[in-house]
Amino acid sequence: MSHLPDTDSTTWNASFIDDIDHLPFRDTFKLTHFGRLPTELLPQVAECLEPYDLAQLARTCKDVRPVSEKVLYQTVRLETDISMYEDIWATQVFGIYENVTNFPKKLVRFHRTTLSRQWSESMPIKNLHALLTPYKAAIEIPIGHGLIRNPVPLTQTATVYVTESRLVGMILRNIPSLHSLFLNTNMAGMEYYTNIKVNELQALFGSQVQDQGFNLSDVPGLKDLKYLMVEGPKVQSQWLSLPKLRHIKLIRPTIMPYENFTEHSFLETLEFNCYSSILVPNSREYQNFGAFLKQCPKLSTIRLCMQPQEDSYGDIVESGNRGNFVALINQLKEAPSSLITLEIATPSESGCYYLRYASPALTFIDFLCLRSLSVPYEALAGSLFSADFLPSSLEQLEIRHPPLRVLTSIRSLARQITSKDTQWSYLRKLTILCSNCRGFSYDRFQVTEGLHQLVRELSAQGIYLHLAYEPDEYNPDWECLEYDVLAYDTLDHYMASYETWEGLEFKPFNGPLHLSLYDREPEGIHGDHSLRNSFEPLSKGKLLRLIFRGSTPSQGM
Repeated sequence: MSHLPDTDSTTWNASFIDDIDHLPFRDTFKLTHFGRLPTELLPQVAECLEPYDLAQLARTCKDVRPVSEKVLYQTVRLETDISMYEDIWATQVFGIYENVTNFPKKLVRFHRTTLSRQWSESMPIKNLHALLTPYKAAIEIPIGHGLIRNPVPLTQTATVYVTESRLVGMILRNIPSLHSLFLNTNMAGMEYYTNIKVNELQALFGSQVQDQGFNLSDVPGLKDLKYLMVEGPKVQSQWLSLPKLRHIKLIRPTIMPYENFTEHSFLETLEFNCYSSILVPNSREYQNFGAFLKQCPKLSTIRLCMQPQEDSYGDIVESGNRGNFVALINQLKEAPSSLITLEIATPSESGCYYLRYASPALTFIDFLCLRSLSVPYEALAGSLFSADFLPSSLEQLEIRHPPLRVLTSIRSLARQITSKDTQWSYLRKLTILCSNCRGFSYDRFQVTEGLHQLVRELSAQGIYLHLAYEPDEYNPDWECLEYDVLAYDTLDHYMASYETWEGLEFKPFNGPLHLSLYDREPEGIHGDHSLRNSFEPLSKGKLLRLIFRGSTPSQGM
C-alpha cells in the first residue's frame, strides 16, 4: 500500500502518477538527480539486478550518461530540482535531455513543477520537439517561459503539467486528445489570466468562456480526459464534471466544489489535500461531499489528507479544526460499496492530535468492505485499537506514525488479527510507518525485541510486515533493528542507511522484497564501497526493488 506523501507538490505529482495502475508507470526506472551513486558503480549494480523486473537507482545531476540496458525497462523519469542548481543548469540541462534519446524506453515523462527562464530559453524548441516526436505514449512536458512564443505542436496523446496559466490555451489547443492534465492555479498569473484576459481565452477556447474563467469542459481535447489534478485555490466544479474522469486530485483548494454534480460513472480515485479550517462547521459542504460520494458508483479509492491551519507562528488555528475532522470523516460513510481502499493522513504532528477527536467518527469503517486501509495511529488509539473495530475483509493495513513505545499495542493488535477467534483470514500485509518527529525515550533493546517478536508472530501467519520511516527524517534509533530481522520471509520492506547496510554481515536470505538504502552524508556513497559483495546475497533472494536515496540538495554538491 502506498502511503500519502507530504504536502510538497513535487512529491504529490509523482505519487499521483505512480499510483495509477492503468498506466505502465509501475515499471519505472527512477532517475533522481540529487543522488550520489557514481557512474562507474552502475555496471556492478546492473549485473546484480538483472533478474529483477523493477529497479530504482539514484544518480547525480552532474553525470547522466546512459546506463546499462539491463536495468532499464518501460519508463524513465527525470526528476530534478532546478532551484538548487541555477548556476549549472544553463550549460548542463540540454545535454541531460539530449541523452534521454539513448534510453530504450516506451514512455518518457519530463517532470518539473517550475522552470526558470534561464533554463527554458536555453532549450531550443525544435530540439525539444524532435526529442518528443518518436514517443506515442503519455508525455509530461515541463512548461517554461521559453515555450510561450512557440508551443510544441504535439500530435499524440500527452500528459501536460501546466505551471503557468497563460500557457494553458497555447498547449491544449495543439493536443487533440488529452488523457491527463495537471493544472496549477496557485500562481498570480492564473487570477490575472482568468479575470482580465478573457478575450484571449475566448480566442483560444471559444466563445463559451465567460468572465469567471475558462471551463475545461469546453476544450475539445479534454473530451476523453481521465486524470485531473488541480493544485491551488481556484477549483471550479465544472472542471470535475468531465464525463470520463477516472482520477481526481485536489491540492489545497479553498472551497470544496461538490455541488450540482451528475453521476460520475467512471470515477475510480478521489484524492484531496486541504486545510481543515477552510470548511465551516455545520455548513452544507459536508453534506455536499457525502452526496458527491453517492454519485460515484465505481469509486474504489479515497485518499484524504487533512492539514490543520496554522498561524504565522506555527500554532494551530483552533477555529473549526476539531469539528471539521469529525464532520468530514463522518461523511465517508456515504461511500459506495465499491470502495476498497481508504487512506486518511495528516502531514503534521498537530494533525495527528486532531485525529484523536475524529476516531469516534471512524466506527463506520467496519461496515465497509475495505481491502486496504491506511490511518494514523491516533485514529486507532484507545479502545478502537482492536480487531473488532476494523473490517475483516482487509488485505493490507497501514498504521502511520506510531511512536515506537506503542509496539505493545501493535503486537496486541497483531495477536488479535492472527487469533483463530477472528475472521481476519485475508490480511497479508501490515505496514508500520514511523516518523522521527515522534521523539520518545525508550529502551533500544526492548524496541528491538518487540519488533522481532512482532515479525515472528506475523510470519507464522504468512503476513508480510513493512517496516519503514519517513526517509527525509533520519532516525538513528530505528537502526537498532538487527540484521537477523531481515532473514524473515515475510519482511516486505527494510530501510537503512548505506553505512549500516555495509557493516552488516551479508548472508543469503529470502527477504525483504523491497530494500531502501539512503545516504545521509553530504559526500555520498563512494566508489570504494564494495557494492558487488554487498548485493551478491540479494541475487539469491526475491528482491523486487532496490532504492538508493541519495543526499538531498540541501546538503551540498
